[in-house]
Amino acid sequence: MASAPHGADRRATWLELFFDLVFVVAVSKLAGMLLADPSPRGALVFLALFVPVWWAWIGISYFVDQFELPPLVERLLMLEQIALSIGLAVGLPDVVKGEPALFAWSYFGLRLTLVLLYSWAAATVEGARPLCAKYGASFALGAAAWGLALLLPPPTRTAVWAAVLVFEIIATIWAYLSTPDIPAQVSHMPERFGLFTIIVLGESVLAVTTGIGDVEGPAQLAVAACGVVLAFFAWWLYFDYADEAVIDRALRGGRAALYLSFVYGYTHLPVFAGIVATGVGVEHAVEDIAHGATLSGTTRLALCGGLALYLAAVSVVQRAAPGGLLARVLAARVGVTALLAALGLLGGGLPALAVVLGMTLAVAALVAFEYRTVSPHKDREIGAAPEPA
Repeated sequence: MASAPHGADRRATWLELFFDLVFVVAVSKLAGMLLADPSPRGALVFLALFVPVWWAWIGISYFVDQFELPPLVERLLMLEQIALSIGLAVGLPDVVKGEPALFAWSYFGLRLTLVLLYSWAAATVEGARPLCAKYGASFALGAAAWGLALLLPPPTRTAVWAAVLVFEIIATIWAYLSTPDIPAQVSHMPERFGLFTIIVLGESVLAVTTGIGDVEGPAQLAVAACGVVLAFFAWWLYFDYADEAVIDRALRGGRAALYLSFVYGYTHLPVFAGIVATGVGVEHAVEDIAHGATLSGTTRLALCGGLALYLAAVSVVQRAAPGGLLARVLAARVGVTALLAALGLLGGGLPALAVVLGMTLAVAALVAFEYRTVSPHKDREIGAAPEPA
């Protein structure tokens, strides 16, 4: 095994793309769970389970981003990861039924694999030992606690699993920031983040098209059309700022830039969750209009809350990148996010179609403003220093 050579042209491989697509199953299961229970409790369960799914994906993705494996080893590794990821996804609905064995043991297998991989890297890759030893020890402690928690009663078990996730996330940040010499690499993680964004956007569009299957009138059709437009605008707002070199520059930019790279990477979690929740909200909105003139509180939570979460999170992601966001663009996004939150909390008395159209028009105005302000067609240079906030 060798460290990824600095300066090499790194791209996502076809095998990595296949692995990412397997997570469509997990995302679809999570969306189905939120669709079945869009209440505040259901939303919390959705977000809580999204974390280990995302963390499982990002764990192996970061490893293969930093280290190159022999082709046969990589293929066998990804086959194992695909099998365990399918188990993780299939076991998700059973977690809320109090039967977490398949989900928990699949996740345990994914973490144990990382322990072995980082131990291997620490022993074989020149200069990688300080960082990989910390990673391996952290994941070993996390995996041990996760497995032992299966012996505990449900409330305590859930608390231990939550603590394990928090511990591992903090430990990965500590490992990087406390290691003076990080192995050289050329990262393609921004491309992987973009691909996963496409996956969750696809799940959102699937939810909308499922809702269209039940359309019986022009109001429902208008809501479904707004759902498609919102998914397109979500793509626009994310990929207008896509920068495949963002992590490479952070790795060369000192400790402050390295810290921001974690903000950039880890804030993708609410980006993904927000997109999925918005799609579920659109599907519920189509159903609500068939039964009344207003949106239910749970529908507004998923629809308005999901889109507000996405917009806030993607703004943090892009502000943390070296190119940042212009101060006036950030201010506009804060305003639209606040409007979405207000519609979610206070829009119960408004006509359902007015809420959905209002959301769509607000985001459309934001997209138009940003296009005129920082359009890539106006020689905008990605990586330039942002205006002061």
